[in-house]
Amino acid sequence: MQRIEMEIQGENNIAVFFFDPTSEKIDHGLRNAYNQLWAMGDFIKNYTHVTDSLCFEYSHHSCGIQLADYCAGVFNGVLKGYPTAKKIFSESIRPLVRKKGNVIMGHGIIEILKNDDVRNQIRQLL
Repeated sequence: MQRIEMEIQGENNIAVFFFDPTSEKIDHGLRNAYNQLWAMGDFIKNYTHVTDSLCFEYSHHSCGIQLADYCAGVFNGVLKGYPTAKKIFSESIRPLVRKKGNVIMGHGIIEILKNDDVRNQIRQLL
């Protein structure tokens, strides 16, 4: 949450977390952890760009989760070197990814935890 808040600071930016429900126990645990970060975070005291609750939606009912799954699948294909995935990514996804200038690594695509070796490998693939 801290990384996302810091990354999307700006006038018209907002982040919403969507989760595909797993089980009542896990969902409850995620909500509690999220609430603790929101209410008692040690670094960011006021989240102004992150919604104040988690959204649980079944993936087969959520176009947002389906779109995120599609993008993740294409990106996975790029990492594996599949030519069709590279084409789909470069033509349909990359133009929509947040960037600074023409650089998407470290801006729209961020590895967590930061690892310069991994970042350079991904940069070369993209």
